[in-house]
Amino acid sequence: MGNFLFVLYLMANVVQSVRIEKSACDRSDQYWIFVSDRLSENPVPLQMSCISGMRDLGEQILNFGQYYSWRICNFQDDPETFFCHLVWGSKQVLFKSFNVKLARRCRLNTCYWYVRNDGVYFKRQKVKDWRNSSVA
Repeated sequence: MGNFLFVLYLMANVVQSVRIEKSACDRSDQYWIFVSDRLSENPVPLQMSCISGMRDLGEQILNFGQYYSWRICNFQDDPETFFCHLVWGSKQVLFKSFNVKLARRCRLNTCYWYVRNDGVYFKRQKVKDWRNSSVA
């Protein structure tokens, strides 16, 4: 029941955002990417930085249960590949958060990433494990 309410909440926010920015982006050629902090309730926040060759989304700080999302417009004309770097305490991971191949697997042009204690998941499939940060 909790997952259903969370998805419903996310979709309501996407619909509201699409209404506001509808004129700036063709609905058939846009994608939404969500990264959700599903780490155990822990006082250490998740640090996230996502970039493509053309855009830097800056550093985001997420606490348990929070998410960050962004929109990609005109994907068919100018496909971007996004990478996200996550740091959680002494652990880190780098992964492709969006590209042409992943776009085909997104449902209704919306891609969901979940960050959990054991790694990063695309939808329900684990795709990356955490790595321990090396001390320089």
